[in-house]
Amino acid sequence: MLRYSLRMMLVFSLVALWFPHTPSVKQRSEKVIPRTIYVGQFSNMTFTEEHAYGVSVALWRQDPSVFGLLDDAEGLDGDTPTGVLEDVKFDSSNRKISFSAKLTTGLHTCVQHKDPVPSRDLFKFEGTLAKDRLEGTLTRFDAWHMEQKPKTDKVTLKKLDEVPLIEAQNYSEWKLKADDILKFRGAKW
Repeated sequence: MLRYSLRMMLVFSLVALWFPHTPSVKQRSEKVIPRTIYVGQFSNMTFTEEHAYGVSVALWRQDPSVFGLLDDAEGLDGDTPTGVLEDVKFDSSNRKISFSAKLTTGLHTCVQHKDPVPSRDLFKFEGTLAKDRLEGTLTRFDAWHMEQKPKTDKVTLKKLDEVPLIEAQNYSEWKLKADDILKFRGAKW
């Protein structure tokens, strides 16, 4: 009996050595979901008593993804037009980042649109994310008239010491909270 027990212990030890990375039943039942980390808010906004002007980008990360919101202010402060970042590409080795965002910053009229319609503002950013700033080229298109030349600016958005607009444990929770913001401030297209 003692010999059988020793033999079984030897067999189980060899199996454990052969499969060292096999998770235990407890480990398999505890699925690890990476947390959402607030990277920061980066802005070049300026303010007067009642007005705000400039751009602000808030970024979050849940490895390997980066996501966030872009605000564009050109008038009265409050309820700033906001768009969710799309097509985000981030290379952590060289800190290059690019994204686009759709916003509605006001009403649009022209020869084709005699009655006012919600604007279709498309922003595209290409640049670098540093610890204390987001720097690069921000291009703004009138998506109603993509044939027109876009407006392109070099921007340096400095990191602000602010509490996150959205606190979330994971992307799903972040998305629900972002959707609430976008109901009122988001693109109408």
